[in-house]
Amino acid sequence: MADRMDVSHALQRLDDQPQWPHIATALTRLADYIDTSDVPIDYARRRRLDYTTLLPPGRWGEICRRTGTHPRGERREQIIRCHLFQRISGFPPESAPGAPTLGEALFRTEYFRFLALQSPQLAQALDVEAQAFLATRHVHDEPVVWQPPKALLDGLALPSLDPDQVNLPRLHRLIRQRRHAVQYTADALGTSVEAVR
Repeated sequence: MADRMDVSHALQRLDDQPQWPHIATALTRLADYIDTSDVPIDYARRRRLDYTTLLPPGRWGEICRRTGTHPRGERREQIIRCHLFQRISGFPPESAPGAPTLGEALFRTEYFRFLALQSPQLAQALDVEAQAFLATRHVHDEPVVWQPPKALLDGLALPSLDPDQVNLPRLHRLIRQRRHAVQYTADALGTSVEAVR
């Protein structure tokens, strides 16, 4: 029941936005596309996988050495495991086996901070790790992640800047220069925190 109330509340908030007709059109186009297209990921199968051996001990250290990433301790490794779990399964990261018990707000803060600070090299190495995990589960015919074509949004005036319009080299420079990097970078680039993440 609480989930329905959350969805209802979110839709009411969206309905108050001046872009609501465009948002509703985008949602309708997306639903129609998913109903009529072959989605290349079997999420039902992925939800049944055992994730307890995802990112086994020592693997995070290997990835850090290969990508020039500072490992930053056990909690960071747990956050990385949660990130991989979310990318592969589609479930929320805090549902991952062994997720840190920090409280929802602190967990989300650390999780999104990691997402903003990861380098392109680290992101690629983590996708390779996710693909290897799937292969050990006999999932060879699917990408790690998938998204519908952005052309579904053509001609719509949606809130916020398109993340593809963000200057990525500048974003990475800004992110590494500040203590409160995500908000600062969003402000400097004239975009939202969500686009930076």
